[in-house]
Amino acid sequence: AFGMGIDKADIRYVVHASLPGSMEAFCQEIGRAGRDDLPSETLLFYSLGDLIQRQRMIFEGKGSDKFKLLEYKRLDALVGYCETISCRRKALLGYFDEDISKCDNCDNCTDPPTVKNYSEEAKIIIVTIQSTGQFFGTNHVIDVVQGRETIRVKERSHNHLDCFGLGAHLPKALLQTLIRQLITFGALRVNLGKYGAIEVTKTALEITSGKKTFQSRIYTAKENHSKPRIHKISNNLPPQSDELLQVLKNLRYNTAKKRGVPAYVIFPDKTLEQLATVKPMTKADFLHIDGVGQKKLEQYYSLFVGAIKDHLVVTKLLNGK
Repeated sequence: AFGMGIDKADIRYVVHASLPGSMEAFCQEIGRAGRDDLPSETLLFYSLGDLIQRQRMIFEGKGSDKFKLLEYKRLDALVGYCETISCRRKALLGYFDEDISKCDNCDNCTDPPTVKNYSEEAKIIIVTIQSTGQFFGTNHVIDVVQGRETIRVKERSHNHLDCFGLGAHLPKALLQTLIRQLITFGALRVNLGKYGAIEVTKTALEITSGKKTFQSRIYTAKENHSKPRIHKISNNLPPQSDELLQVLKNLRYNTAKKRGVPAYVIFPDKTLEQLATVKPMTKADFLHIDGVGQKKLEQYYSLFVGAIKDHLVVTKLLNGK
């Protein structure tokens, strides 16, 4: 993509291989296409690395603090445009104080994204960042979330944290996307003074406390797990499973209270739903549940499987009567 010096009216396609510097630059650069009023297309590729690089350029650049703050705001507006789930043309022109109805031409208009509540996944990411001291970048945070015993993780004993492996069932690509969108959402920030460390904000605490929900376009990439996974469980559980789910939730609450941690650190709701439906009896079955890694297996297998077995025995006796 080029902003200036392209004097051709019949450009049909403009590609950005990385994130532009601002909405103004982006608008000028895509404006090279279709100057003959015929249909044209634009495509933008970007990643969290692009965002951090742009922020670093501002942080290390010359200029007053006021100027840098303005540049950060302009960059935030561009990332917000990239992550929007509404009409892109409306978002772009809205930045320049132009109000239009949706264009029915951009990707979000022709193929509206499916939105999903990712609050539980966001909580896992946020509590991991808090537990590791808010001193690390994206890759280390993801390693801890997924339960990867890398050299760096073991050197800092992060493999012994309660949050270790809490998101073992979540694909790396999804975690990267969620972290990027949590930054856009204002729940996380990149501290360039700490070499790109990811930190939490007040908004993040509102998500973990349940005061705010975090929604994002649904992740649809093919998942590749190293172990077989249980199919997604319907929210409409049969009566017996629903009763067991309440038992497991009470057990989780009491366990979390004793350990002084939030309940979702023990297990997220999705994991409890699978436990209540599948009712694993062996360690192998327990390990196949989403949200259960080797550490969780060692910590909670006896406790939760014991509760499941007790519930089944009681249910059988009651039905026998």
